[in-house]
Amino acid sequence: ETGYPDVLAQFLDREQRDACPAIFVSCYDAMQYCNWLSRREGMDESECCYEEVGDGTFRAKPDHARLSGYRLPVVEEWKSACSAGSTTQFSFGDNHQLLPHYVWYFSNSRSDGQHRARPVGKMKPNALGLSDMHGNAWEWVTRFDSPRWSLICGGSCDNDPVDLRVGREGSKAPDTREIRVGFRIARTVLDKPRRPDSARP
Repeated sequence: ETGYPDVLAQFLDREQRDACPAIFVSCYDAMQYCNWLSRREGMDESECCYEEVGDGTFRAKPDHARLSGYRLPVVEEWKSACSAGSTTQFSFGDNHQLLPHYVWYFSNSRSDGQHRARPVGKMKPNALGLSDMHGNAWEWVTRFDSPRWSLICGGSCDNDPVDLRVGREGSKAPDTREIRVGFRIARTVLDKPRRPDSARP
C-alpha cells in the first residue's frame, strides 16, 4: 500500500496500479505535465504549449495548437479521435452487448466491492488504434474559446452506458481533482518545419 494515497488505492486495480490511468489530477496538473514532457524530450521552451500564471495555474499560449509541444486535446479533437470516423453512439457501433470488449464500465470493472480503474490498453481499440476512449477514466480536454474552457470527456469505470457515448462531455473547474478523472496527451503534427520569426517575411 505504500506510495499510494488512500483515495487512489481504493479506486485503482489492486494488482496492477502502475499500469492504470493517471487519475486525481487537475487540468492544471495535466498542463504542467505536458510542459515537463516537452522539455524532457529536448523541445525548446518556445514550443511548450502552456505558460504558468502563478499559484500553480496555467494558461494556453495564444498559438498553442500550432506548437509542437505536448498538450491536452481540444474537445473537437478528442471527439473525433473517440468516434474514429463512426456516426454511432460508440466507435464500434450501437450494440451495447459489445461494450465489455471495448470499455471498462459499471458492468465489468467491479472488484472487491469497488468499481476500479483498470490497466490501460487492455480493451479492443477503435479504428484509429486508440483504447479506453469510452471508459476507465474521464479525460481532461480544453475549449479555450469559451469561459468554461476545462472540460472532461469519455466516462469512467463506474459509469453506465448512457454516460459513455461519443458526444458526452462535462465542465469542471480546472483546479478540480477527482479519482474518476485523468488525461490523455496530444501533439500537433506540422506538415513542414516552422521557420523562426526572423525568417518570416
